[in-house]
Amino acid sequence: MWRLLPLFLAGAACAPPPASLPSAAIALNRRGVEALEAGRLDDADARFRLALEYHGRFAEPRANLGVVMLRRGDLTRAEQHLRAAVQLNPEFDEAWSNLGVVLVGQGDLDGAVDAFERALALDPGLVDARRNLADLWMRTGRWREARAQLYRLVQLVRAEAPVGRRSRALLAYCELRLERPSAARVLAEDILGHHPEDPVARTVRGALHVQAGRSHSALQDLAAAEADPVVGFDARVRLASVRLSMGDLAVSARRIRALLAEAPDHDAVRLLAAWQAAGESRWSDAVRHARAVLERADVPAGRRVLALACSEADLCD
Repeated sequence: MWRLLPLFLAGAACAPPPASLPSAAIALNRRGVEALEAGRLDDADARFRLALEYHGRFAEPRANLGVVMLRRGDLTRAEQHLRAAVQLNPEFDEAWSNLGVVLVGQGDLDGAVDAFERALALDPGLVDARRNLADLWMRTGRWREARAQLYRLVQLVRAEAPVGRRSRALLAYCELRLERPSAARVLAEDILGHHPEDPVARTVRGALHVQAGRSHSALQDLAAAEADPVVGFDARVRLASVRLSMGDLAVSARRIRALLAEAPDHDAVRLLAAWQAAGESRWSDAVRHARAVLERADVPAGRRVLALACSEADLCD
C-alpha cells in the first residue's frame, strides 16, 4: 500500500538570472523568495506574479509559484507552474525535484521517479531529490534501489548532520530488509552509540532482537519507533507480531485491529489477523484472512495457518 512520506522541497529558486531580464523582475523574485521562506505565502505569491508580469518567461518565479501552491495544498496548480518552469528551462534541477514531490502527492509514482532522476542527472549533489528518491523506493519495496541511493547520499552529507544520520539509519534498515543482518547491525549500533533514541536504528535493532528470540528487548526498541513516518508502520506490525508470539492475545488483538483499520489490505497485517483469529479459535476469520493473503502471493505462513484452520473446522473444500 502506498503511504505518503514526508518529502523534502528543494525550496525557492533564486538562480543567477540571465542579464537580459529586467532588474525589477529579479528583485521581485528575490523578495518573493524571502517572503516564501518566512511563510508569508500571499506576499510571495504577489511578488512572483509581479516578476512574471515584467518577464513572462522568467523560469524562477514560475517555479516558485509552484512551491507556493504546493504549500497551500493545491497540487494541480503546483504541477502546472512547475511544468511551465521546466518547459522554460529544461535544466532547472530544483524545479524537477519539486515537481517530483507534487507527483508523489498526486499518486503518480512513475512520474515522480522520472522527475527526481531528471533533477539528479542535472545535479547529482541535489540532496533533497536523492533522499526523496530513496524514500520513494523504500515505500514501494524497492530495497536494492533505495540502498544504492542511500549509499550515494551518505557520501554527500556529513555523518553528524541530521540528514547524514537519517540516511545511515535508513541504510541500516535497507540492509535489514535485504536480509543482511550483519551489515544492518553494524550501522545501527554505530548510530545508537551516538544517538540512542534514533527510531530507525532502534527498529533495526528491535527486528534483530526478534530474530535472536529476545522478545522483551525487541518490544522496547520497536515501541520507540512507532511514530516514525517511514518505519513506524513496520514497527507497529512487528510489535503486534511479537505480542502474538508471546501469547499476549489481548494486546495483540488491539494492535491488529488498529493495523487492519490503517491498512486493511496489507498482507503482513492480514496474516497477523489470521494467526490472531486462530489463537482465539475463530476459524472462519482465520480462513478468510489467510485466503486473502494467498490470493496475492504464495506465503508459507499463510498456507500453514490456513491448513490449521481447515483441520480444526469444516470450513474448507
